[in-house]
Amino acid sequence: MELLYLIFGLLLLQGFLSAFKTKLLALILPGANLIFSLLMFFNILALPDFSKVQLFFTSLLSLIIINIPTLIFIAIGYLVKKRQAKVQRDRLRAARAQTLVS
Repeated sequence: MELLYLIFGLLLLQGFLSAFKTKLLALILPGANLIFSLLMFFNILALPDFSKVQLFFTSLLSLIIINIPTLIFIAIGYLVKKRQAKVQRDRLRAARAQTLVS
């Protein structure tokens, strides 16, 4: 249950960070997750007991699986920015309509 709270909290944090005007804040969690996945990738490549082909495919699969949250964080950032742009456009349209009526 605690894991679900952690995941939900991270998703909320990403939405909150993406709501700021600077794009750099929206890249904090995806960047941290990408660095973690690269560390895991190179850590798996350093295992001495497997063949090179098996190590390569194992590390590649782990890289893909661990980067799923990175893609989710980037998608959240994109959707939040897209929604903010839509809200801004709607406000501008409403202001223009208000000035035309007056």
